[in-house]
Amino acid sequence: MTLTDRITRLFRKVVPVPLNNPARFYTMGGGWGLAINWWQPDKWPEGKMPKATRVYGFQPRRPRRGDVLTVGMSSGRRGVFVFTDVELKSDPHDMFFADVEWRGYEDELTMPRKEARSGCLL
Repeated sequence: MTLTDRITRLFRKVVPVPLNNPARFYTMGGGWGLAINWWQPDKWPEGKMPKATRVYGFQPRRPRRGDVLTVGMSSGRRGVFVFTDVELKSDPHDMFFADVEWRGYEDELTMPRKEARSGCLL
């Protein structure tokens, strides 16, 4: 990791990432060629999800920094994460790795109705 990468990551920890306008919404899970999954959840401390973690996925419209990821939580509520850094891969062409940051539960945040959301609809 270069010095520039380290400074960028440090800066992103201090300054929250704003949502894109309009943000594209993605959902955790999915099937072959259209999925987003946690990256190495077995390495989370004490099995608990950290506030900032990493995902990987395959999407025809790959996410950008500031897009939104919604996740069904074990409590039955939907958690909201924001993409803070996205690494696009070229082989396969639809693959990406991304850092995501916890923002809260969907029912506590001001978010557009599901029908009005852009990108991959829920």
